[in-house]
Amino acid sequence: MNYSSFCETLKLSLLPRFAPGTTVTMQKVRKNNGILMDACCIRTPGSPCSPLIYLRPLYEDFRSGTKLSVICDNIMKCLSEHPAYSSGFFNKIRDFDSAKDRIAFRLISKESNRELLSEIPWVPYLDLSMVFYLYLESTPSGQTTALIRNHQMEQWGKSTGDLYLLSLMNTPSLLPPVLQKLEDLLYGVPDDSGLVLKELPPASSDPLPPLYVLSNRSGIHGASCLLYQDIIKNFADQVGSDVLILPSSIHEVILIPDSRHYKYREIRETIHKVNSEDVPAEDRLSDQLYLYSRKQNRLRIWSPDGSPNTPEPAGKSNP
Repeated sequence: MNYSSFCETLKLSLLPRFAPGTTVTMQKVRKNNGILMDACCIRTPGSPCSPLIYLRPLYEDFRSGTKLSVICDNIMKCLSEHPAYSSGFFNKIRDFDSAKDRIAFRLISKESNRELLSEIPWVPYLDLSMVFYLYLESTPSGQTTALIRNHQMEQWGKSTGDLYLLSLMNTPSLLPPVLQKLEDLLYGVPDDSGLVLKELPPASSDPLPPLYVLSNRSGIHGASCLLYQDIIKNFADQVGSDVLILPSSIHEVILIPDSRHYKYREIRETIHKVNSEDVPAEDRLSDQLYLYSRKQNRLRIWSPDGSPNTPEPAGKSNP
C-alpha cells in the first residue's frame, strides 16, 4: 500500500470509531522552516479544538509491519489519554490576564520562516527570530502550545514589546535551563541538578576541551535558553574564556570554551554539513557560528571576511 492509499484507508478506518457527526479530514500543516506535514484532523461536534495526528510516522510504522488496526487502536488510546481542552479553557486563555503567565518565546530561523513571520509578532536576534506562544501543558509525551498570532495580540490590545517582556520573565520559569557535558548526555549520565553551571570545571589544558549542550528541561525548543539572562556570561566566566556557540538545532545549542585557536571557517562548514545531512529540516536553526566575547558581554555571528556585523548583548534583544 502506497502512502496516499494508506492515508485514505486510515481515515476510513478511524471514522466509525467516533461519535456521529465527527469528521476526519487530511490537511497540510505548516511547521518550522516552512515544512509542510500531512496530518489527520479530527473534528468532533461541539469541541472547541481539533486534534491533529501526523501521518508520515504512522506510515513508517505500517511499512515496518504494524497492522492498520493496531495503528488505529494507538490513535484512539492517545486521544483518550489526552482529552481535548474545554470551551471554558479556551475562553480563559483568550483573556489576557489569564494567559499572560503562559506567554513564552522560542527561537527560529528568520530567513526560513518569512511567510510565517508575516502572520505573527516577532523580535529579531542576529539571524534568528524570537516568536511567542502560549505554553499550555507539558506531559511525558510532549508539550501543548499555541503560537500567538497578530490577530490574538490585537484582541488583547498588546504590543510585540509587551509579549517580549513577559516572555523573557516567564520562559526560564516554565522551561528551566539544563547544561550538560556532551559526553554525559551521549552516555546517559543523568542530570540531577536542573542546571549544572555552578559545577563546571575550570578551563584545562586537555587537547580537546569538553563540549556542553545547553537546552531546557523538556528538551523541546531548548535553543531559546541562549537568551536566558546571563546564562552564557556565567558559563564563560566559569570556564574562563570566550565561547563558541554552535546552533545544533531549535532544541539545543553546543557551547565550546574558546581557549584555543580554532579554525572558525571549518567549524561553520561543519555546522552547515551537519544541518544538511543529519538534522531534520523542521528542526534546523541556523548555519552560522556564533562567538561570545567575555570582555564585551556580546554575542555575534562569525564573519569569514572579518567584516563587522551587529553584535547583540548576550541574553538580550530589542523588541
